[in-house]
Amino acid sequence: MTTYHDFLTFLESYARKSEQTSDALGPYTARLILKWRHNAVTRRQLAALDDDQLRDIGVSRGDADHEASRPFWN
Repeated sequence: MTTYHDFLTFLESYARKSEQTSDALGPYTARLILKWRHNAVTRRQLAALDDDQLRDIGVSRGDADHEASRPFWN
């Protein structure tokens, strides 16, 4: 049985193939999916920060809320 982690590992290795093969559509798609996942995870983490943590990194609550509300594909 393949786990989610195994799938992400596969995508990461497949994305690196773009430099080794002329078929760039598959690796491009893998990189795009990984980027979307990264966006979703980091925006969820940003939304979970409290005001003190946001102040530590120099981000206002409004900016954090705006960024966290953006769709993962942007």
